[in-house]
Amino acid sequence: FGEYFLANTEAKPWTVKGSTGGNGHRRNCLAPNSILHVSHAGDIGTIYVGSNAKLLVGNHTAINTRLVYANYGEVIIDNLTLSGAADINAMYTQEASSRPVFKFASVINSLSGTKRFRMQNESGDGKHVFYIGKGGLNFSGTTGQYIIGRDVANSNFETIRPWNDDFTIAGHGSNIGIYLLGNIEFCTDNENNEGRTITLDAKTVVRPNTSLTVSGKGTLKVNNTYIQDNSGELKTITLKDTATLEYATATASLGTGTITLGAGTTFVYTNVGKTLNLPSQIILPTDGAAILRINGQLSHGAYILAESVDEDAANRLIVDASSPALERYRFNVEVKNSNLVLNVISTALKVIIR
Repeated sequence: FGEYFLANTEAKPWTVKGSTGGNGHRRNCLAPNSILHVSHAGDIGTIYVGSNAKLLVGNHTAINTRLVYANYGEVIIDNLTLSGAADINAMYTQEASSRPVFKFASVINSLSGTKRFRMQNESGDGKHVFYIGKGGLNFSGTTGQYIIGRDVANSNFETIRPWNDDFTIAGHGSNIGIYLLGNIEFCTDNENNEGRTITLDAKTVVRPNTSLTVSGKGTLKVNNTYIQDNSGELKTITLKDTATLEYATATASLGTGTITLGAGTTFVYTNVGKTLNLPSQIILPTDGAAILRINGQLSHGAYILAESVDEDAANRLIVDASSPALERYRFNVEVKNSNLVLNVISTALKVIIR
């Protein structure tokens, strides 16, 4: 029990060895409420981090199948490099009251082939919180992948949050960068509950059973399109708190499923053509209003924003008057034939009355 500092160098990293199986095995345990500092770590895959304990690592190259054996507290790594030809799991042993935390200032995926860093529990439902620093999630080449979440029914949320600043899940060329599985929450608030931006550059596979929540005060900015896996589509995207979901390029999308907007949330849609291709269904707040901002360009005419709405729908979605797509026009929003319609009115007409 207590706080410990293990002095070492990059050339001589600390390596923890332990048995990996059998009923009589012994684990290397960081006792509850204790703190262990390691500037350079080798194999730490057999460490059991106790409740409220902290394992702080400067530089770590993970080559084994487990980042740590179990985590009931916090695992904090400044620079994590994933290497080798095996999947690596951030994991913990299931416990209903546990909400373990991983914090990575920077992650570089150097895994071979299609091997993955799994930000999930190896077995059972996931309950982790993953804080990512401004170094983001990166790739050293064109191989390797990240998996966030677990594709099982009724799994608990895996949460991705900024540690302090904005961060990016880096692009990955034409290859798949990340898989989203199960129930995923992108919380856009940092550890101090300040709004930040999470940028999704990597090409993404969204599994059919996945539901995605965007929460907090900041922004989830999507620069790439998702790839539908198997035969399904993204079930739901739910915005809550005062979060913003921004489709920031012409091809940006997280699927063709339903987007549910909470009161005070903002959906930013970039459209570079002259038609407004919104998701298949937008569900408006039942109390209060959400905001729609449209970038790109629109021509005058009528655009359907949502279908099968009631007469009060025009009061529950506010179109941002400062939207670049509308800067040359007047507009109004009305319900027509159970559709929520944006009427874009040309201002180029000159009327002379004699």
